[in-house]
Amino acid sequence: MLFAMYPPRRPIPWTLSAFAMAGGLAIHGLAQLQTKTPPVQTAQSKTIPLPPEFDVASIKLWAPKSGGGGNRSGGGLPPPDGGHLQFTTGRVVTPSIGVTAKRIILEAYRLNNYQVSGGPQWIDSDMFQLEAKSTEPTATEDQLRLMLRTLLSKRFHLVTHYDTREAPVYTLTAGKNGPRLQEWKESNDADAAKAAIQAAFAKGAVDASITTMRGYVERMNNDRTNLYHQMTGIDRPVLDKTGLGGVYLFALRFSPEDDYKAIVESQLGLKFKPQKAAVKTLVIDRIEKPDPN
Repeated sequence: MLFAMYPPRRPIPWTLSAFAMAGGLAIHGLAQLQTKTPPVQTAQSKTIPLPPEFDVASIKLWAPKSGGGGNRSGGGLPPPDGGHLQFTTGRVVTPSIGVTAKRIILEAYRLNNYQVSGGPQWIDSDMFQLEAKSTEPTATEDQLRLMLRTLLSKRFHLVTHYDTREAPVYTLTAGKNGPRLQEWKESNDADAAKAAIQAAFAKGAVDASITTMRGYVERMNNDRTNLYHQMTGIDRPVLDKTGLGGVYLFALRFSPEDDYKAIVESQLGLKFKPQKAAVKTLVIDRIEKPDPN
């Protein structure tokens, strides 16, 4: 059993979901990465960073194999957007079933589905197989995501702009009797975090994590977490208005068909309030299907 740990200088979130434990227990630390791009010198002697770019990139339209259950019209099927891109050092690939253009955009800009609007219908339906490589052996995931943006611009002719729009949201606040959360004081002790999460599962929890309130809300907004309806009922963006700034152990007992909002309210002492708020959105002005290669 392998544990992946990345101890930083400050407390970091440790996250684990029982729904993702088929391959064993894993704990991940999140770290901020910096991207460096080569400069270019202009006639006015101003240094302008060049957008990072893959050295080799292949994009092909994906089609199901004939007679092989590759369609998406029955049970046990892949997610509607095909899944998620797989990042390794210097390389980005799609799963065998491909991904939608919308998914590539979401991954490139680190956005959730509700944060992107516009574009033709095919960006949510047509599936593409992508394999892109950088010859830079130390290219990080953040750098690869920037390279994806360049690829989208050159191959899909993607043009976008940001806009702030009013949209339905949930604000998450403390409940009437206050939150019922266990504050985590063990800082970066990975062994203690693993033991606490295992203890939560032993007591019947099906989803457990040690993170900040902001990190927990990000999980609720994250497409990966909601992909298989682990958080049924989270059907709009969630905004953290709890005012809680610590690190906490979140442990919940529920079934996939349960209303996740009701579970959070009853077990964590928090409250979801539906309302409207300004949401920063990436608007697609133009996008074209890429030529295969």
